[in-house]
Amino acid sequence: MERVQQLVQQGSQFAQANRWEEAKKNYMTALEHLDSLRKHEPANAKLIENKMRETITMAEHADKCLKQKKQQAVPQEQLFGPTLVADVLATVGDGMFPFVQRLLQQHISDKTRVQNILQQTYNKQGGVDVSMLLGVILSHWDIFQNTLTSFDRTLIHELKWWRNQWAHMQCSWQPPDEYRVVDTALRLMQSALPNQQTTHLNHLAQLRQVVLKRMPVP
Repeated sequence: MERVQQLVQQGSQFAQANRWEEAKKNYMTALEHLDSLRKHEPANAKLIENKMRETITMAEHADKCLKQKKQQAVPQEQLFGPTLVADVLATVGDGMFPFVQRLLQQHISDKTRVQNILQQTYNKQGGVDVSMLLGVILSHWDIFQNTLTSFDRTLIHELKWWRNQWAHMQCSWQPPDEYRVVDTALRLMQSALPNQQTTHLNHLAQLRQVVLKRMPVP
């Protein structure tokens, strides 16, 4: 049951950050564990079934919010300039958060400390502040250097620079700029999540192709 509690708690944290896909995944995994417990612990069947009903409700809510989020998404072909950059930054934040969380939990035994570190990465809207998230990687490089390379560290610094350009409206955002931002983000995430085909990676890969078609012909 301890593992179930952990999964549900993590799912709730994802939900608070509007990360509905990860929240739903955690809830569904928790339900699988509960179903197994129900078969092996008949004496606790009533308690387990009550927990299953609660978790099902949370999973259904996460699924509903995820569908709404997808319906509200702007088609990639309509993403330009600051809107495109905002989309890329949000994608990196959502896609990299589980990676950062996992490595911190693996290397820091103090759960409260890990939670405090992750809490710093949330913005006022409850989402992930990508600049703060990347800052966590840099400030805890001793943890991440065994997974990421020095080149990845350069990509992080570059992506933080592009984020500042976007935040302070200091760029005209021509197609080459857009391509560089998307390409930098995609390269970083591919390194952090090797051999994976996540929604976030696929989104950036498709977006890079969209932006590539806008590039001026030499």
